Amino acid sequence: MSPRPEVVKMQIDLSQPNPAFSSLLTTPTELIAVDANFFLPPDRTNLKARTAYSFEQFRDIWIAPLHQLLPNLAIHEAVLAELVDERPHQFAQALIESGIPPQLKLLRDSDLNPIEQAMRQTMELQIAPFTNFDPSRNNKDDRGEVKTLAHMAVKGYTFFVTNDANALRLIERADQLGTSLDALKTLHFYEGIYLLFRNGAMQLADAKNLYRYLYYMTKRERDGNPAWGDFCGGMDKLYASIS
Repeated sequence: MSPRPEVVKMQIDLSQPNPAFSSLLTTPTELIAVDANFFLPPDRTNLKARTAYSFEQFRDIWIAPLHQLLPNLAIHEAVLAELVDERPHQFAQALIESGIPPQLKLLRDSDLNPIEQAMRQTMELQIAPFTNFDPSRNNKDDRGEVKTLAHMAVKGYTFFVTNDANALRLIERADQLGTSLDALKTLHFYEGIYLLFRNGAMQLADAKNLYRYLYYMTKRERDGNPAWGDFCGGMDKLYASIS
């Protein structure tokens, strides 16, 4: 299997509205599948960030409030298994088992019927060559995202939220790559930050700090992405009619 290609970090796009985000602004109850990084606090200390986010901090400003605004979140069983740190795993498991809305929906491949299972296997074979996952070995690398996307395509789910550039690429460049994921739509973390801030669910300082940490920390990011004020102004213009 060829190695997973190097992917440049996605730049923030303020040139046109994201149809997926526009749809969720009007219908926030749509099912949204999440990648592992939705639950994992960002750590960019390898890029000379002074500190990493703690799970408790990330939970309080990101996971919990966004799940309240978007109450139909789902996680594939393979992604849940990737949460090897006890705290995010236990928190996700508690959301699944709580019995109190909003619950986190667990996507299980065992719930697929035989026809869907065959379709899922075909989809995995189409997606896997652009990742480090090898279905014949069922290795851990990129397994969660491949299995999530294949499951979503089979069940007709539309929205996937991630901060992984390659996972975004599998959907946003589906035509060029031939992943057959054309019907799926991506949601970016910066859209989640904007949604929380504009709905009063994230304090200004927390929103600015998380945005800067994820998108405006390195020189390359500062050269390619808008500063916080310009970002908010650009998003306001894009979504003024529906936000």
